[in-house]
Amino acid sequence: MVREGWLYENGAPADPTFKTPDQGRCDPSLDATSPLLDGFGGVNCEDRDIAARTELAGEPFMGVKAYGTKFQ
Repeated sequence: MVREGWLYENGAPADPTFKTPDQGRCDPSLDATSPLLDGFGGVNCEDRDIAARTELAGEPFMGVKAYGTKFQ
C-alpha cells in the first residue's frame, strides 16, 4: 500500500479520506457484536455508526447509496 501511495511509510493514510486498517476493521466488528444494532437488520455501518444515505452524508465518498439499502 505504501508503494501504491495509499499509506505513508509510518502506516498513516496518505489521503485523509482513507482509513487505517484498524479503522477499517472496526465496522464489521461492530456490526457483528454490538447490542446497539439489535433490531436494525439490513443497515450499513460506517465510522462506528449506521451510515447515512450518500445524498445526506455531506462529504464525498461517504454514506450508502439508496440502491444499497433495503429502505429506498
